[in-house]
Amino acid sequence: MRVVELFCGAGGMSIGFKQAGFEIVHALDAWPEAVEVYRRNVGRHAWVADLKNIAEVAPILFGLRPDVIAGGPPCQDYSSAGGRQEGDRAGLTAAYAMLIAIVRPEWIVMENVPGALKSKAWQQAEAILRNAGYGFTIQLLDAAFYGVGQTRERLIVVGRLGEEDGFLTDALVAAASRRPTTARDVLGDAIGDRFYVHPRYMHKKRIWSADEPAPTVRSTYARRVPPDYVPISTDAQGDGAPSELTRDLVAALQGFPADFDWSSCGLEDRDRMGGNAVPVPLARAIATVILQRHRGETQPALERDFSSWLRDRGHAPSTVEDVRAKANRARRLLGGRIMSEIAAEVAKLEGAAAFQELPAKTQSALRVALRLHAEFRQERRQAPLKKAVKARKTSAKKAA
Repeated sequence: MRVVELFCGAGGMSIGFKQAGFEIVHALDAWPEAVEVYRRNVGRHAWVADLKNIAEVAPILFGLRPDVIAGGPPCQDYSSAGGRQEGDRAGLTAAYAMLIAIVRPEWIVMENVPGALKSKAWQQAEAILRNAGYGFTIQLLDAAFYGVGQTRERLIVVGRLGEEDGFLTDALVAAASRRPTTARDVLGDAIGDRFYVHPRYMHKKRIWSADEPAPTVRSTYARRVPPDYVPISTDAQGDGAPSELTRDLVAALQGFPADFDWSSCGLEDRDRMGGNAVPVPLARAIATVILQRHRGETQPALERDFSSWLRDRGHAPSTVEDVRAKANRARRLLGGRIMSEIAAEVAKLEGAAAFQELPAKTQSALRVALRLHAEFRQERRQAPLKKAVKARKTSAKKAA
């Protein structure tokens, strides 16, 4: 599968997708220093570009015919570090959506801080992408459960043309580890039992145990222990002085390879690139989930309350189990797809070679199962609206 990465930075997301088996065919960023680092390490397919210049960028991307467009529009305008104010850079999220709507890859991936979900920029981008036909899985993922040795909660949006919302939720959750990755898991003995991280706020914890995830990597991360530092109650306890993180160790916490070449940029730029990067293992995990679904190796799990919904409509227990089995079988024939429009879903099912070989009676049963599941999903979507309407009516009667 062919990938274009926008807002590529130093290339953390591209490396992760490449490790998962994708082909990175193009990458763009407005930051020349980051593009140079990317070109030295990931590939010569990265270029400097103003991604707000849609008229210039869109024809290039359209000609590449990517299967995936991935990227993390600048997040500082949404983040707590950025004062939670939406500025000019937040408008790049809408530009990102417009480029996708023009190019129309089958898959899209966006990474950002959790606060972006409440932003006007995301609301505008979401409207553009929904109008273009994308369904979304929107998840807050902690990178520590995806092989990254730091607590790093990020908003991950995965979209696919024609898909039902939430289509990839089960697979992303299943890909998480049972316990968080610790700093020692990634850095080994290089940090001893404790290490120092300069905090964003001075009253926060500074000394961390190697047997817990490190705090979120930021651009001010790698600093020396102040000679006059007095430990606070939340600091990890232990004998001796805590170790200090070098920039190479910080890069390792973000998943960059040990031989990654940062020599073309200054230290301040390197710190910013490292702090802004998508951690490589997180990108690899997301890419792997996408690739497995694209190949039809996974499928959405049927909701438990689908059974009760069927029973409420008079289906006998044996029929309920048969409908569930048929729906799962149809979903496998669809390559794991769960489409937002039932007509398109049935048409795709009927076009599958394996479906065409089945007896007419079995074909009919598979169609019925898909239609019942689509009706169930439709009622679930409408339930909050019906509840709100009922609440308004009740409130109006009381007021009268």
